[in-house]
Amino acid sequence: MRKLVPEKMFLLGIVTLALGVLITLAGVQYRNVGVMLFGTVVGGIGFGTVFSGALRSVLPYAQPGERAGLLSAYFVEGYLSFTMESASDWNRSHSSLVSLYDLKVKTFIYFSALVTARTRPTCRPWFE
Repeated sequence: MRKLVPEKMFLLGIVTLALGVLITLAGVQYRNVGVMLFGTVVGGIGFGTVFSGALRSVLPYAQPGERAGLLSAYFVEGYLSFTMESASDWNRSHSSLVSLYDLKVKTFIYFSALVTARTRPTCRPWFE
């Protein structure tokens, strides 16, 4: 896997992830726990491959002293997207006056703009 270019890692990971989902659904359909767990392992391998390919495609464009900041922004944005999803689920169950879904979208857009503004001047474009 270390010698694969990120584009091939994406393709391999997407196919493996989709195959894992199909195997997991087949395990659920036929009520076979072993097949379902095997599907989750295959899907996890696919997700890890896509994740590794994404990092490989982004990190080389940052300066060596800025890679830690870029990686932390990548993780924070990923965790923020999961957190806001669960917050919007909480909103549906408690019927609040404030729509947390709108808050989720606005927070994601603002945070993405902040990350882009902070990392854009220091990163080289992908097409160089």
